[in-house]
Amino acid sequence: MIQLGYKKPKGGVVDMDKQNASAKNSFILGIISLVAWVLWWAELPLAITGIIKGYKGLQSENRNQAVMGIAFSVAGIVLTIIFSLVVLGKAYNI
Repeated sequence: MIQLGYKKPKGGVVDMDKQNASAKNSFILGIISLVAWVLWWAELPLAITGIIKGYKGLQSENRNQAVMGIAFSVAGIVLTIIFSLVVLGKAYNI
């Protein structure tokens, strides 16, 4: 009998396609979080998801994309915190 199609690995074998997708998703979410840093309510979930996806993608072939995704996501969070502090400082004359 001939089997056609992709056969999933069994046991403790990790699917590299999922790890590569996680690395790419982390990179994309990191870039979006850098652009959306003014909208903290949209940026924080994107950045946190980017960090989680990046961590999952560190063992992939696209390790550099995962690292850059984590870095961009962290930078987006830092920009959001700085922006919030500046806005609150001006609002309360601190």
